[in-house]
Amino acid sequence: MPLPADNRRSLDSASAGKHLLFIDEQLNVGGIAVLISRVSRLLLRDGWKVTLLVRVAVPEAKAMLPEGLELHELGGRFKRMYFHGYAVRLACNFGFDRADLVYATGVVASWLGTILSTFLPKHPRLLCAAYTQREYCYPRSRSFAHYGDFLRCENVDRNVPDAAKLFQSEVVRDNHSRSFGRDLRDSCIAVVPVEPWRSDQTTRIPDRHRIVSVGRLCDWKTYNLYMIDVIAGLRARGHPVRWDVYGTGELEPEMRSRIRSLGLESAIQLHGHLHLAETPEVMASAGAFVGMGTAIIDAAFCGVPGVVAVAHSKTEETYGYLYDLPFGTFGEVLEGRATRTTTELLERLLLLSEAEYQAEMGKTRRYVQPFALEEVYQHLLRCFEKAQPCKASYWRFAAYNLHGLYRRFGPRGTPNRP
Repeated sequence: MPLPADNRRSLDSASAGKHLLFIDEQLNVGGIAVLISRVSRLLLRDGWKVTLLVRVAVPEAKAMLPEGLELHELGGRFKRMYFHGYAVRLACNFGFDRADLVYATGVVASWLGTILSTFLPKHPRLLCAAYTQREYCYPRSRSFAHYGDFLRCENVDRNVPDAAKLFQSEVVRDNHSRSFGRDLRDSCIAVVPVEPWRSDQTTRIPDRHRIVSVGRLCDWKTYNLYMIDVIAGLRARGHPVRWDVYGTGELEPEMRSRIRSLGLESAIQLHGHLHLAETPEVMASAGAFVGMGTAIIDAAFCGVPGVVAVAHSKTEETYGYLYDLPFGTFGEVLEGRATRTTTELLERLLLLSEAEYQAEMGKTRRYVQPFALEEVYQHLLRCFEKAQPCKASYWRFAAYNLHGLYRRFGPRGTPNRP
């Protein structure tokens, strides 16, 4: 539920003048960039200083960041921060040694976050966030080649207080509870915030035959491949559907080849990158959305019914519409859950009466209201207050660095990566 206005003011005034350091290894266009951009904008509004530390950031993701955020793109220096002496010197040189809170967005970022929380003189509080199903879960393989992965997960398990862990959903938290072998009820749950598009930003006149997808065309978003066959199948069944795809990535050449081979050039258009501000206009005439992550939540705020794609899936099987899934999940594998086909769900939307389709739009909008930016932001401020400094193991850091050197320079056949 939204906070009362007086409670919001008290949280905001208590936060003024503080310094938050985000750490993200590689800033790509996607949910993490959306999170950092939107939360940073509100933090800056409320008087925080915000710094973002990355190894590399793609230009499209950098363009999303708000004015006033201090970005440090470190390149090769990023992983040299695995050595705590270097990390402390870098922090002092760049001025984030006085940060009050470190917000780490993944397993690599959490490793650096624990180094900074442990060795900086101020010992900033740490919040380690998990936005994938098994972000900090122990590797299934216990071979020596994966010992470094084991150490990074053990670090979050044993050295990061449970109150300093944040999970995207109950499903993600439960996965980590099973991996760590204990209850994580003291950990926070917070979804990625989404901008609630106002109805006055555009007039929505849906075209049921227009299907839209937004997201990177990367190897694990395999729906970008099977959707070509879904479109071909729906058209063969007499539905003159079209598919507008927004995004760029390594799957694009294969997609274009398959589109040409099926003669679907007039039915499927690849439009390239979509700027967030253009979302309401693109969704104004969309009849359905197929995809995952924050993009499907953005579409739902515009009233577009969404079919959730499953990461890495080679078939069109889906767990259903967005509102069918456990809250906070929108693309992860959900073991044991019944599936349906994307074709079936899209065809159902095509065959609904006008009144039924309007009801579907309303159900979709209602489901995503808890993702609204201001509400999630206020909840995150409470998570910030719960976060704690960590006291990590010097020997675990040393063992990890020695293992990394072994993998890089060790016997032939050892994976050649740190």
